[in-house]
Amino acid sequence: MSDEQWAQITLLKDSDLKTATASAIRENFRWFWEYTYAGNAKKFFSLWYDWACESELQPIIKVAHMLTQRLRHLLTWFRHHISNGPAEGFNSRIQ
Repeated sequence: MSDEQWAQITLLKDSDLKTATASAIRENFRWFWEYTYAGNAKKFFSLWYDWACESELQPIIKVAHMLTQRLRHLLTWFRHHISNGPAEGFNSRIQ
């Protein structure tokens, strides 16, 4: 194989690893909602946030920062167990 072909294979391999990492980080966030107590969810979020930022994947880091800014609102789920999903669905039908 030529050097150019090896470079392409390496680029594809690295791309697949980044995609797999991004997918794993995204999928693991769903465990946030499985906690019963806000304190435990907050600890999970802290670990998840560190993992997301250490990934060095800018789109993942951007989402992690956004979620950090809204963490207080996310944690209200554990106190009230109310979702605005039905209202959002209703609004989308109106539009």
